[in-house]
Amino acid sequence: MGSIKSIKDTLKAYAKLIGVVLSSSFSNIKRNDDGDILFVAWYLPPSVSSGVYRPLSFIKYAESNSLKMSCVSGYLDEPSLSVGKILEEELSGTVYIERALNLELQVSWVFFPRIQEGSFLDVISIYKSAVDKYKHSPPKIIVATGPPFSDFIAATLLAKKFSSKLILDYRDEWSERPFGLIKKEFFDRRLEQWCLSNADAVIFTTESQIEHQLEVFDILKKKKCHYIPNGWDKGGRSVIREVEKSCDRRNTVVISYIGHLGAHADFYSFLACLEMVIDSNDAIDIRIDLIGDVGARALRSMEKFSKKIKINIIGRVPKSKVSQYAKDSDLLLLMSDKDLARYRPGKIYDYIASKTPTLVYGCEGEVKDIVCGLDAGFFVKSSDHQGLEAAILNSKGFNLSDKQNNKINAWLERHERDVLANKFFNIVMNIN
Repeated sequence: MGSIKSIKDTLKAYAKLIGVVLSSSFSNIKRNDDGDILFVAWYLPPSVSSGVYRPLSFIKYAESNSLKMSCVSGYLDEPSLSVGKILEEELSGTVYIERALNLELQVSWVFFPRIQEGSFLDVISIYKSAVDKYKHSPPKIIVATGPPFSDFIAATLLAKKFSSKLILDYRDEWSERPFGLIKKEFFDRRLEQWCLSNADAVIFTTESQIEHQLEVFDILKKKKCHYIPNGWDKGGRSVIREVEKSCDRRNTVVISYIGHLGAHADFYSFLACLEMVIDSNDAIDIRIDLIGDVGARALRSMEKFSKKIKINIIGRVPKSKVSQYAKDSDLLLLMSDKDLARYRPGKIYDYIASKTPTLVYGCEGEVKDIVCGLDAGFFVKSSDHQGLEAAILNSKGFNLSDKQNNKINAWLERHERDVLANKFFNIVMNIN
């Protein structure tokens, strides 16, 4: 019975997909230049996925920028948490969210194509929900954020249907995404090229990603590309840390890693390098605090070095306590693997705002350029135990001059989410 249903559902899905393609190609609706901006984002509050925060940071400032905006989002497949409801309140009822319907088709993934971190079922769901809602008041501009990149495909089809301008916002890369754990599907590259060829503007979170995409995709032109980094909320800013109180009164050097320590971080390499430091200088007393979730790979790495290195797994703590842990540390660890060279983790803002020196360990890239450019910490190449020892020893006397402090504060202000939202809406309002 299960296989029969799967066959029937797969045929139904193909019929719906063909209908969507034909609808977008042969039944176009004239663009309404007085219409809303339609934002396509699979994750929006009360979802608490990490993909929520960037689109939310744009959407919630639409009204203050005198723009009409509405949204189409994915169906909710998880219970709403209290933190999700708090995020939802940030929209204050000013932005309407249309939830796509769950098609609930049990297709055969052998015969029905996938998309990286999504599927054509999601494309169908988003497209049909948007068409039903906006066919009488088509949007003048459609913005899509990804991943999942089913958002990009649905938005491109919708832009064709409504003759709307199209803006694509990359929170991560798509077919060029470097993470080995992310499966790339057969159609990803061709679909990405098609979306890019139809886009009127494309936004990336780092300049390194723009440079890379221009090298890879001939159809992408520099004049279409825009840079808006991920930002942070100014409410989290801290004052200059009290060096005498938090550092000089103890002999132990505390290195803290804040956030999810997942498979993308080469924690084993860092611990191996740290072991070499301890072997060469037994006067150094080091403790590592892990504040947040610790993945299986990191746990296995810790077993190898547990006899020599003190590691304290603290786990998840409230945001208020995270700030205190950061200020009470001597070094805040950021691992910059080769795969992450074009990426900027969101935690970098809280790290730098704490005024505790950041230790960038690994390869050169976006993170190293920011930290060293702000004189906000140290960079140590992978396996450079002498460089790591120097950073550890220098962390105790690390203090910022007024000039450095002003430089950091100015950088943080430029990356506040409301400031970046203004930049986003400037792109939207001036799209050609």
